[in-house]
Amino acid sequence: MKTAFLRTVFRSCRAIALGILAIASVSSAFLFVLSEEAQIAQSGAPTEHERLRFRNTFKNPEEVIKYYCGRDASGFVWSGLLDVERRAFTLWKELPQHDSFFIAQNYEVLPAKEKDNEALVEVRYLLSGIGDAHGTVMPPAHREHRVTFRLKKDQGAWKIAQPDGSTIAPVVLASKFQYGEANSHTQ
Repeated sequence: MKTAFLRTVFRSCRAIALGILAIASVSSAFLFVLSEEAQIAQSGAPTEHERLRFRNTFKNPEEVIKYYCGRDASGFVWSGLLDVERRAFTLWKELPQHDSFFIAQNYEVLPAKEKDNEALVEVRYLLSGIGDAHGTVMPPAHREHRVTFRLKKDQGAWKIAQPDGSTIAPVVLASKFQYGEANSHTQ
């Protein structure tokens, strides 16, 4: 009888210990996810995709560039900018078509320099690689990449005039690119 009682106590203790381990594992995983989200948020990188807009209702050039960079960061420019977006947000004659793209840890949109109906907005990227559709990632030649966008007012809306769609290189955030960290040669 004593043995049966001890077995029951032992099984109960083991079940409690396994439960505690399971809770600890889940807690660790949760804390890891939270710390990853915090790092992404601190890096200035958006944690969600920029939603698609069909109309340009932005009031200043920085908002247009933040929208464009948000869509670009999620891979929407590289994988196929929609023609409706091209017409609403750019003065480009054609859609961008590229075989590769930059992979960035984060980016920063600087304040616009406006004069009359034109504006310049610089974007600074911290690169971690150059990728392609096959998942290949190579180290970038330079860690910092800068793009200066020239915008013009067109029928009351700020639109990207330069760089044009054929020369601008897409930049996808590593947090949005499934191969961004695993295959990177820059770590």
